[in-house]
Amino acid sequence: MVVHVRVCIRGFSSQWQLEDGTEFDSSYKKNRPFQFPLGVGRVIQGWDEGVAQMSKGEKAVLTISGDYGYGARGVPGVIPPNATLIFEVHLEDFH
Repeated sequence: MVVHVRVCIRGFSSQWQLEDGTEFDSSYKKNRPFQFPLGVGRVIQGWDEGVAQMSKGEKAVLTISGDYGYGARGVPGVIPPNATLIFEVHLEDFH
């Protein structure tokens, strides 16, 4: 059985967070939650594992190492290789 989750997120690279707090992603700014199937590899491993530990309505800060994020490839022009990522996550719903 695949569980689909709906989250609101704000994402930071730890390097940028320490320097100036620049966000690289925000579902709040897009004014819509992000939805994905949990545990099937559609998102970074840190999300699959971190969100799986959360309860409906819970808010958490996930600090995700490069191994559980975008790894050595990063996201060109957005996230440096092996970056530690910080996500503020609100698990709105799942089904």
